Amino acid sequence: MENKKQNTVNIWVADEIIKIGKMFENENPNLKLGSIFIQKTDLKFVKKELDLNGSDIDQDNSVVVFCMLEDEKVFHRHWFKLVGWKSTEFESWKLIREDIEYK
Repeated sequence: MENKKQNTVNIWVADEIIKIGKMFENENPNLKLGSIFIQKTDLKFVKKELDLNGSDIDQDNSVVVFCMLEDEKVFHRHWFKLVGWKSTEFESWKLIREDIEYK
């Protein structure tokens, strides 16, 4: 029986992701972080392992986050692009798309 090592993703950036989520909630308590997308990256699997570090998120113009605000009347979706240096400061983000869907 052959023992194949599966690909492993090491997420060393969990604290940074939590700080980004809290930063958006501080701006609007109903706004919840849903996803973080890294659009341009040189991340590669090395020996079937991929390391994701905080410096991979602090890349201006290559990181987009999806946030959602939901209440009994509406789904309000927001996409923000990181345009500054500090991902945990709201001023570093620019709203690039917004969708509203009524229930």
